[in-house]
Amino acid sequence: MRVLVKRFCLSYGRRIYKAGEVVDIADEKTAKELIARSGGDLEAVHATDAVPATSKTPLAPEAGGAGELPDVDPLDAVQPEKPKGKKK
Repeated sequence: MRVLVKRFCLSYGRRIYKAGEVVDIADEKTAKELIARSGGDLEAVHATDAVPATSKTPLAPEAGGAGELPDVDPLDAVQPEKPKGKKK
């Protein structure tokens, strides 16, 4: 069963899954129990469901993103230094 981590983290199978990641849990009973106890932090997803992209969701292909970061203009990303002068 596929489980979406909606908030916080989930430690499962020697790995920590962060918000926005999908975990494949082989034992359906265990998956349902984790979802029931999560208080809404975990959600079952089906293979055909698209995972909604949010501000906390990584840009992964399974999350509906392109899987890469958008293009950035380096000149817009750099803030100019303020001139260092004498304080009045």
